[in-house]
Amino acid sequence: MNKKTATKILNEIGHENIVHVSMKPGQYLEEHSHEWDVDIIILSGSLQINVNKNPKILIAGDRFKLEKNIIHSEYAGMEGVTFLSARPQK
Repeated sequence: MNKKTATKILNEIGHENIVHVSMKPGQYLEEHSHEWDVDIIILSGSLQINVNKNPKILIAGDRFKLEKNIIHSEYAGMEGVTFLSARPQK
């Protein structure tokens, strides 16, 4: 999915603060949570998100939502990953 289309999708449901995120191949983020509802769209590569020890593999074009304060970890695929992430307004 291209960045323009993904941005449009997130804007249409009211997200205004959209951040472009890149993770290096094999990059791992230990368990953490966010103080906002997660809403991401994968642009390229792949991302494994582990919630309650259950892995979910996301690839280009996939959208993923997660309620705030849910503990999860993230693992970028061997080609890395880029995605758009909707964030709360500052």
